[in-house]
Order: sequence, then C-alpha cells, then structure tokens
Amino acid sequence: MRKGILCGGSVSVFEQEGAALDQLGEYDRVLLALDGDTVLIHQGQRVIRLKALEQDRFDGCFSTKSFGRILGYNLMVRKGAAGYLDVLELAEDGQSLEWEDSEGRDYACYGFYFHQGHGVVNWGGQRQTVRSGEQLVRPGLPLDLARQMPDVA
Repeated sequence: MRKGILCGGSVSVFEQEGAALDQLGEYDRVLLALDGDTVLIHQGQRVIRLKALEQDRFDGCFSTKSFGRILGYNLMVRKGAAGYLDVLELAEDGQSLEWEDSEGRDYACYGFYFHQGHGVVNWGGQRQTVRSGEQLVRPGLPLDLARQMPDVA
C-alpha cells in the first residue's frame, strides 16, 4: 500500500500453507474470508480460525501467517482511523445502512465487496452501479444500497 493513503481494499487468494501476510506497520487491517477457511497466526499473539464470511481485525505490524485456502477481502486503514467491513444480504427494495460508532476516532472508512449479483449505490449524491467482484472503499457518508437482478452469465 502506498504511503499517505488513508484506506484501501484488496481481494486476494491465500493458498500457500504458512504464507506470510505483508506487514503494514502504519495500518490496521480487517480480513474477511469470502470463501474457504483458514487459520491465522498473529506474531505469537493469538490464533484465529476464519470460515467463509467471518472476519478478523488485527494490527498491520503483526507478523501474520495464513494456513488454509481462502478468497479474502482485506481492508487496510491508517492507524488512528476506524475501518469496518460488513456482510450484507441486500433486499430487493433496497436498504439504508447505519454506521457503527467510530470509537472516538476522527475518521472512519467503510469497505464493500460485491461477492454476488449487482446493485446500485447512492453515496453522497452520486449513483454508481456495482457488479460481482467489484469493491467500494469510502469515507463515512450516508449510503443507500439497492439490489438489482442477479448477473446473467
């Protein structure tokens, strides 16, 4: 991740046993297993098992290893800011999201990865269509989501 970036997200496949995650000392991380399961070992601090659609929040400076194969979504947020990932089942008639308390921090960042189907996002007066495999990483602004018909292959 480039220096000076407040937050960012990426989708990665973790498949090599004992693969080390990049250390990002200036960032906190949230890793969401989109598919598969893995065991994460954080620098001798703790061990956690993630199954599909479960997540773990950890310090980016930890030396972390992954055991097991997952498709993962990784939200990286500069220390001092708050970062959130949620798994959403979108209603056909749309929905509005309420933001979590940013724990007294000056800035919050929200990451969305659209795993299946597609929808329309209204964010800060802008309208954007998102499709399977696309992501949005945004600052904390009011957000409305509406599901559209599933993608047709």
